[in-house]
Amino acid sequence: MRLFVAFFIVPLLAMTLTLAPGCGKQPGQYGNFANVQSGGLAGDSVAVLKTAYPPAKTRLNLMHQYNDNVFGVELVEALRREGYAVAEYAPPPRGDKYSTADMADIPRPGGFDFGYVVDHLAEDGGMRLSLFVGDETLSRLYAIGGTPEEPTYAPLGDWVRKQDREE
Repeated sequence: MRLFVAFFIVPLLAMTLTLAPGCGKQPGQYGNFANVQSGGLAGDSVAVLKTAYPPAKTRLNLMHQYNDNVFGVELVEALRREGYAVAEYAPPPRGDKYSTADMADIPRPGGFDFGYVVDHLAEDGGMRLSLFVGDETLSRLYAIGGTPEEPTYAPLGDWVRKQDREE
């Protein structure tokens, strides 16, 4: 029964939570909402990105601030260490001389828009890490263990990959 839950129910739950309409990322809402202090999650994230997006050939354009939490700083440092070009987030300029129409004329850098969301799934300690790269979403569920001072994160299945398609 445990094997059934571990190899069937958990991945099914991961896919459902990631692919369900109305779930997941809302525009502009990126970040570390679970206050995760990394614990190897940055390395796990880079490992999955390397399978689909080769380092030294991929530019990632951050869509939000990352330096306000430990996970974000470790993730960006790990990406750069592996050879990814990571462009810092630059909020759109504000003021009277800029309008939404003017913003459409500003050229965007090449590469992929990139963001992450780390959020709690339940009060029992489950957590989801989602990476948004261009039109793809890579998500994985984790169990949180250890102590509050030194938490540990154990994957609860494989990475789930979702690609948005234009219809």
